[in-house]
Amino acid sequence: MPMAEGASTAPCKKAAGLIADIRATPSVRALRIASLTQPDGREAASARLFWRKHQSKKKTIMAAVAAQFTKPVLSLGLALGLAMVPGLASAQSETGSASQPEGVTPVIEGFGRIVDAPGATLQPSAEELHQIVFSVSSDKTMPDGANANLWRTARAVNVYGLAGVEQENRDFIVIVHGGATEAIMSDEASRAANGEANPNLELIAALQDAGVQIMVCSQAAASHGVDETMLAPGVQMTLSALSAIPVLQSQGYSLMPM
Repeated sequence: MPMAEGASTAPCKKAAGLIADIRATPSVRALRIASLTQPDGREAASARLFWRKHQSKKKTIMAAVAAQFTKPVLSLGLALGLAMVPGLASAQSETGSASQPEGVTPVIEGFGRIVDAPGATLQPSAEELHQIVFSVSSDKTMPDGANANLWRTARAVNVYGLAGVEQENRDFIVIVHGGATEAIMSDEASRAANGEANPNLELIAALQDAGVQIMVCSQAAASHGVDETMLAPGVQMTLSALSAIPVLQSQGYSLMPM
């Protein structure tokens, strides 16, 4: 019987392996017969014990084979049965969407959405200076194509802003390196290198407007074929992330690995 389109082949593969194990039976039977013909009674007893253990293993394997084929069928039946309950799917969808709280972006509009939590503990003091260096090295992106860790940096700005920390008390620096390097290229450079516009430019500009400094590791830039003329407006070149981050830490900045 052909397998339904989209069905997983994992159970079949596992079952095939189990069946292959069962096929070892003839060699075991041959061993048993041969051993029983030997004059040494101890060898015959050992062979009989081995045979009984194998028979027990065979039953276990057969049960496992049956389970491999039965479980997917039961799961599919359950899924189909639930899908046929009137209104269940739509109710779950509505509940899921309703449970998602509406976020806010108090400082950087449109990026780094957060949830207000007035009673939360350990909120940053609005009266103190907060110095943070963000290490951004991943090329993971958001659905709109923007770098996920630059987006998270915007979230940090919004978190501190929501707590009442004004820009003069937010000393935030982003060090871009590794896989994130091309996220800070100018639009022209991005089009030339990748054939498309840089989706991070609006986010970069918004971060800079909020007082965030953005720097790129020159070593990473060189490895990606990026020079200073190819950087987005306002992005600075630093010698290396390996030196910039420790230097900033020695100056009192807290490291925020992304």
